[in-house]
Amino acid sequence: MCIRDRSVSDVSWEPHGSQKFAIAVDSRSGCYPDYLDAKIDIFDKNGNFQETIITEPKSKITNIGWSPDGEFIAYDLYSTDLIGKLNMVEVKTKTVKELINTRTIEGTVNMDNPVLILFTDWVGK
Repeated sequence: MCIRDRSVSDVSWEPHGSQKFAIAVDSRSGCYPDYLDAKIDIFDKNGNFQETIITEPKSKITNIGWSPDGEFIAYDLYSTDLIGKLNMVEVKTKTVKELINTRTIEGTVNMDNPVLILFTDWVGK
C-alpha cells in the first residue's frame, strides 16, 4: 500500500525577536522503504514560506531547536537504516554536521530494538 501525506513533527521559533520559525516536516509519499522523507522549512512570523534549509531522504525528524545565537538548528532523525542521529545545520550556509549517532554510542545497531536520539534543547548561551 502506498500513502501520501505530510505531518509537522516540531516547530521552533528563531530566538532573536521571533521574526521567523522553523518546522520539521515528515512526508510519507511512496511505498516502503521510500515512504519517509523529512525536511526543515523556514517561515516568516506571518506563516509565509521562506526556504527549505535541509532535506533528509528516507528519514524522519522528531525534534528541532534553534541555537541561542540563531545561527544553527539542531535536529534528531532516524532513517530506514535504523541509525539515530543528532545533527545541526547552519542556517545561512545550510551546512549539516552530524554530532553523534547511535552506532557510535552503541557500537552496533540492534535491528530488533533500535536506539533513537531525541533532541530536547540547547544548553547554555
